[in-house]
Amino acid sequence: MSNFFHTIFYVPIETSLMFFYHLTGDNLGYAVILLTITIRLILIPLTIPSLRSAQKMQVIKPELDELKRRHGKDPQRMQKEQLDLYKKHGINPATGCLPILLQLPILIFLYNVLTNVLKSDVVNPMFFIFNLREPDQYFILPVLAAVSQFILSFMMSPVPGKKDVQKEKKEADFADSLTGALQTQNLYVMPLLWFFMLLKLPSGIGIYWVFSTIFSFVQQWIFIGPGRLTTIFNRKKS
Repeated sequence: MSNFFHTIFYVPIETSLMFFYHLTGDNLGYAVILLTITIRLILIPLTIPSLRSAQKMQVIKPELDELKRRHGKDPQRMQKEQLDLYKKHGINPATGCLPILLQLPILIFLYNVLTNVLKSDVVNPMFFIFNLREPDQYFILPVLAAVSQFILSFMMSPVPGKKDVQKEKKEADFADSLTGALQTQNLYVMPLLWFFMLLKLPSGIGIYWVFSTIFSFVQQWIFIGPGRLTTIFNRKKS
């Protein structure tokens, strides 16, 4: 099994990284950026359905809330009605997991590739002021990763309801509370998590994550729109 994953992930990542390294005049930083863009472009066929599914979920949220109000005390009926609603609007909740599940092994094997490549002394680890084999001593990449992750998470989070809707939260069931907790975690905890992780991880990983997040931001804006950022734009206009 380990040989299978090595062939599927490690070898293509290492080969692509070295190809971009020589293509950019032996510049590992630019090679990581080009590799990041390439990986994200390959994942687009899986990512776009996930984004559109998330957008549809926000659209049907009032209908989901109504179902919870009607059948909240009958879990089996609630599940059936919820699945029927998803089917009616062409929503597959599982599509949101695929890009995340694929990103994890890519990140792990990219870390292994960078570690092995940099240990071999075959490549130049310097990229401007960054030593890509060491953590960023200037904290630039951890801060950029945290800020970009927060903006992306804010952009993708649902717009809060009006005050009269907020009053109904007292009657929300456990699923609502869990959803809200997960959304809060994604908005605040994930940026902090990446900040502290990149204090220890090599700068090469930091460059990958920063540009991967920026790619996600652009992709979200193009295919779905600015999302919750529209609330900030509307405030400035008013």
